[in-house]
Amino acid sequence: NGLPQMVCPIELELYIFANPKSLILTISSLVIKIFCGFKSLCTILFLNKYTQHPLHFFGMIGLTTFTAGILTELVVFYYKFWLGEPFAKHVALLLLGLILLFIGIQFFSIGLLGEMMARYSQDKEDRVKEIISFSN
Repeated sequence: NGLPQMVCPIELELYIFANPKSLILTISSLVIKIFCGFKSLCTILFLNKYTQHPLHFFGMIGLTTFTAGILTELVVFYYKFWLGEPFAKHVALLLLGLILLFIGIQFFSIGLLGEMMARYSQDKEDRVKEIISFSN
């Protein structure tokens, strides 16, 4: 089993007593267990979805960041060419746009490398690739 073992950091036993204080402790421990179970479920679903196709995850982040960088640079060019303001007045916005562009390219590249590694590891695994039926 290649999935990491999920362990809830808080283990509480559920006891129901007639004491109202212990009932509150029981309800709060139940809520904690439900939260830990939901967190484990989300982790398993995330790993199941993006382990074989990391480009879907990193590509989405990269595309969003790259688009934000393009929009930021368009705002800077609007200030320069339509409003006639110098670049020196908006250096911080210009650098923010460049950094967002660079980060977007980096995330997309990481996703592409992860996709290549996932494909390579899938080819090396002992999986059933084709079922051949023999007729008598």
